[in-house]
Amino acid sequence: MADIKIWCWYVVVPFFAYPLFMFLWLDSRNEKFAGKLEWVLLEIIAPKELEKSPHPMELIYAGFGAAAPGFVMDDLYGQAPFGLGFDIRLNNKVSLVVQTDYRIAFKDGFDNWQHALGIRICLTCGDRDKDGFFDKVDDCPDDWGTINGCPDTDKDGIRDLDDKCKDVPGVAENYGCPPDKDKDGVYDKDDRCPDVAGMASLKGCPDRDKDNYADIDDMCPDDYGTINGCPDSDMDKVIDKDDKCPKVP
Repeated sequence: MADIKIWCWYVVVPFFAYPLFMFLWLDSRNEKFAGKLEWVLLEIIAPKELEKSPHPMELIYAGFGAAAPGFVMDDLYGQAPFGLGFDIRLNNKVSLVVQTDYRIAFKDGFDNWQHALGIRICLTCGDRDKDGFFDKVDDCPDDWGTINGCPDTDKDGIRDLDDKCKDVPGVAENYGCPPDKDKDGVYDKDDRCPDVAGMASLKGCPDRDKDNYADIDDMCPDDYGTINGCPDSDMDKVIDKDDKCPKVP
């Protein structure tokens, strides 16, 4: 059987391969890559991060086709190839492809292995900003970028278009700005009271009596005061609670 030279062709059915790829490959990788992959029949275009990596892009695929030994159509039979391979990006248009698959024939005795090594060249892959994302899938085709083709100035994984603090690393939950658990507009790293909403002028701490002393520093947090947050009715610089004559200076 190994001496039989089989000429074959097959039409790939992408939706056979897509679920298999999603479950076996994407689930084991950071899901942010999911939006950077493009299916062209069975080909996968690697995101920029992978293009610059020495590691190749893995391919897992399956399909259905037909084969005819020696081009004798009377001997035509169906087969289902499935396998894996690597697509190594050399530049924006050229990649080296290495793959191997096992073909289950719908004819006794014709199951076979096939191995391939080749070059894939994209003739219509425009990339105006030269960022490795083809224009047709680049969300920012005129600006060099790393996230779906868009810039990420602070490198926090959130593209500038969606980042309210594009020059400061942040988190998606706070629209690209640093974490702010109590949602008071003061970032946790600068917030003296990160779990309680407060005032920016008091570094994120509340002030119940509105005397401009943060409650955590206010000796009389429920009474407006001018001395460590406590009242001094007679203005003699002795707080009322320590003053035996609070109405007389």
